[in-house]
Amino acid sequence: MEESKFKQFEAKLYETMTESLLTLRNEGLFCCSKKEEIIVLISISDDERAEMVENYSAGLLNSENIRNNFEKRWN
Repeated sequence: MEESKFKQFEAKLYETMTESLLTLRNEGLFCCSKKEEIIVLISISDDERAEMVENYSAGLLNSENIRNNFEKRWN
């Protein structure tokens, strides 16, 4: 596959996964008590962009408080 077509496919894949998780979150699938908030995100492996993808998706799919705590995980 040409690299430009792969990049388009990859961007659409991440967009689709994020939209699907957002729909599920909005429907209450990840609902739990305040003490046990679930972090929803996309994760990839064997890629130097893994942390960026995780942080970006966590920012889109979670509250600001959860996102901020999640982004501090490596500090």
